[in-house]
Formats: sequence, structure tokens, C-alpha cells
Amino acid sequence: MTSTETPLTTMSPTLTPSATLTPEPSPVSAETTVPPVTTVPTPTPASDPFANEKYDEFVGAVFGEAEVDAATPIRLRAWKVAEGNSLIVVLNLTSKSENDVKRASEINTLVSSGYAQAVAHHDLGRIDGKITDRLRIAEVNNTGTQPKTLIVNTSLAREYYTGQINAVEFTEEYWDTERNMTADEIEFVYNMDMRTGNQTLYNATAD
Repeated sequence: MTSTETPLTTMSPTLTPSATLTPEPSPVSAETTVPPVTTVPTPTPASDPFANEKYDEFVGAVFGEAEVDAATPIRLRAWKVAEGNSLIVVLNLTSKSENDVKRASEINTLVSSGYAQAVAHHDLGRIDGKITDRLRIAEVNNTGTQPKTLIVNTSLAREYYTGQINAVEFTEEYWDTERNMTADEIEFVYNMDMRTGNQTLYNATAD
């Protein structure tokens, strides 16, 4: 995996998905009006061989839309575009042993409210710049447990926001990709994490 990580200047299962743990946001039809795009700053370094700055508007929409619905704080550590057009987001997740439901909420909000909505905004021409082919969530923690990773293909997010699949089907699809991170992935994420701060996405008024 190559490219220069994108620090966040003020930066932040093994779980079988079920309807009780799954947020049920209404799919956004491509023919309906969607709310204005909510974004957060996503600063990038001046020199970036993978041209991460071209993704800033899309990534800002991912984090901004996630924050709108973040009733549970989401602790972001870093992001970068690598792995052949994957948006890699490093999260400091709640440990499964501490609160599995909270952990699931952190991931589900970033995916369903953040990534899927940002894909919709891009497809509808509400934001410019480049879009990634998939989202990879990578975990960093200090609990001593094996960190996890999962992926969400952009094509799957499109099926969701256009109503081709429902929220439960959507979450089941991406939770099925969850696995332990490899040693190389752990080192890659660790190196990203060591160079960044922590940014928390949270909305105290979210349901």
C-alpha cells in the first residue's frame, strides 16, 4: 500500500449485524431532493503523490454527513486514499468487550449516514472532485485484541441509497467483509495513526 497519509489537524465488530443494531436511515432516491451537503475540513499535505486533495470535497462530505447523525461519538484518527482508489479511514473504536452496541453504531453511522450519503451527493452533482471505489475502515486500539477491518464498495452504497436494497441488507453486506487485520495492515495503520491527532464526530442533538 502506497501514498502519503492525510493527517487530521484536530483529529478521532466481531459483530453479527442485526436489525436491532442497525440504523434505519431512509434510502435517498436519485430522483428526490436531498439536503444540502454537510462537510468538515479535511486538510491534506502540500506534496501528495496520490493527489489526495482531489478527494477533499468527497471526504469532507463523508465526515460531515456522518457527524450530523453521530449520536455516538466517532473518533477519527486519519484518512488517506490508497490501495487502488480506496478511502482508508482509521477509527479509534470502542472495544467489543466494553460496549458492542456502541461499537456497531460508530461504524454504521460512518457508513450509512456518511459514506452512502456522500456517494449520493457526488452522483447527483452536489459535490465535485474525485470519488473512491470503496471505503475501508481500519481499527486502531490499545486493548490488546486483534484489530479489525471491513470494506464498503461504492457500488453497494449506490444500491442502498437508490433503494435497491434496504438498510438491513446493506449492513449485512459490509459486516460480512469484517476480518482480522494482517500484520502488514496493522503496521500500515499504526504508521498513519502515529502521525495524526484525533478528531471526534459527534452531534449531541442526533437521535
